[in-house]
Amino acid sequence: MNFPKFSTLVVTFALAAGPSLAGPVYDTSFTYFARDNVGGTDNDIIRNTTGLTFNDGGEGSRFTLSLGVRNSFFDGDYPVDVQVEALRFRQWRTSTVGIGGRIGGFDGGEFSVEAMGYGIREWGDFTGRGVIGLQAVTGNDAFADGRNVGAFAVGEISYYPFDPLAFRAAVTVDDIDALATVGAEFAVPRLPVSLFADWTLALNRYRNDQYYNDFSFGIRIASPFNSLQERDRVSQMRALSRPVDPQ
Repeated sequence: MNFPKFSTLVVTFALAAGPSLAGPVYDTSFTYFARDNVGGTDNDIIRNTTGLTFNDGGEGSRFTLSLGVRNSFFDGDYPVDVQVEALRFRQWRTSTVGIGGRIGGFDGGEFSVEAMGYGIREWGDFTGRGVIGLQAVTGNDAFADGRNVGAFAVGEISYYPFDPLAFRAAVTVDDIDALATVGAEFAVPRLPVSLFADWTLALNRYRNDQYYNDFSFGIRIASPFNSLQERDRVSQMRALSRPVDPQ
């Protein structure tokens, strides 16, 4: 792939986030998005996402690199994409607020840019997360109604009944489209490994599709933590997460 302008944007974007001086927390995940009826094609995505979080206990930064590859049955445009994400956050005892963004470059020279703000709040074994943002995509009318710019919002609640277990439910609004998501994650005992799965269904439509169904699952490896809730708080790995892969 040849992205002469993309590399410049990535460097500028990363430097602007300004990492703190604390040592990094590491995580990487491998996810399969089994997407049904995205543009009428077999558009499943296999994605690896790796992140580093610099957190001094009060404020910090996170940087993420992600590579997505469509499955072997996909015969449409842009079979490969690369995404770079950066965010800056500030934390209190039970709350976090932050801003960040994501830049994606596609095989073929197209781009996707997302700008987001988010907030996270803990209530005992529950954690609430809210995200609002804008996304702009070049190419062939990625959004419904022939547009290339759209707004979105995510509201999510996570429940951690035990240290190695999490249940999640979320609602996403993508312009006038609404999607519901349920999911779970389980940490393997004595290993820094967890298994996760999410199911998302469009409540009306999703962009140009009258029907949308996305089942994603995968494995995550992260720096050791005492619980999934602690891992999510320290790493901020879910801060800008959108339940569907919006590419």
